[in-house]
Amino acid sequence: MKLLIKTFDILDYFLRGPQEIDRLKEIMQIRIRGEETIQLLESLRETNLEKVSFTEKNQLLAKLGIKVYPSGDSNNLKITQL
Repeated sequence: MKLLIKTFDILDYFLRGPQEIDRLKEIMQIRIRGEETIQLLESLRETNLEKVSFTEKNQLLAKLGIKVYPSGDSNNLKITQL
């Protein structure tokens, strides 16, 4: 009886094999697309930060609750968080 159960288990594994392979391939494709999306968004972020002016960057930081104050010599900045 035990041998018969093991035989059915083995047969079940063989029958589910292609489905499991397809499922794993789908998971890998989702992961790859997710990584590509992250890279694209990081690239867009870098491009956007390079193109905006100091004032626009300062406004963005203010929305995040971060204040930027120029120092007396205008070469340094003081940054504080609310």
